[in-house]
Amino acid sequence: MGRGAAEERRQERADLRPPAPTAPGDPERVIRQDQGYLLRAGPGELDAARFEDLADRARASAAGDPGRSRRLFDEALGLWRGPAFAGITYVPALASEAARLDELRLGLLEDRIDVDLWLGRHNGLLGEL
Repeated sequence: MGRGAAEERRQERADLRPPAPTAPGDPERVIRQDQGYLLRAGPGELDAARFEDLADRARASAAGDPGRSRRLFDEALGLWRGPAFAGITYVPALASEAARLDELRLGLLEDRIDVDLWLGRHNGLLGEL
């Protein structure tokens, strides 16, 4: 099969692919791109982005307002339900991002424990440590 025929087969397969699903109120949210679909997410819609924002805010408020910092740490860590991108880390770009997020989560947990110690919550940490 020549290059022209291979391109023709690829186009035939692409033509068979159903159109991109639409999101209510925003037809540009899911678009067909190359060999698949692209989902456009806004600020704060991805758990990973929300986690990083909450982590930054928690760390920034740790010295001045440890109680607020503790609440932000809890909110950030509460977004986790297991390893980052569990089940799809075979995608090379996701594997490195998953490792980065998992390391960030562990660092955030250590920082939250530091705040707990500063707040005098020593007894509550025994089971967690």
